[in-house]
Amino acid sequence: MNLWVDVPSLRIMSQHGSAVIGAIGLFKGIASLVAWGFPEGFLRCFLETLDSFVLVGLIAWFAYQMGFLLWLGRVGRGFRNVLAA
Repeated sequence: MNLWVDVPSLRIMSQHGSAVIGAIGLFKGIASLVAWGFPEGFLRCFLETLDSFVLVGLIAWFAYQMGFLLWLGRVGRGFRNVLAA
């Protein structure tokens, strides 16, 4: 089975995929609370903008981390050595 399917790569992609989905859900919930709890104004706009920037940065970090781990697996160091460190 390992010759046809790269199981460690699938495991890493599924973990990062679920982390991204969870982050999007949490940040959408926070944005909804801010929109509900704050009146129109500078603070509400600032918090919604900050929330969006933090979400984009978090997704970019997850993408970088996943790409880095997948690259190390292709180079031949193996996932077990990378994840153990």
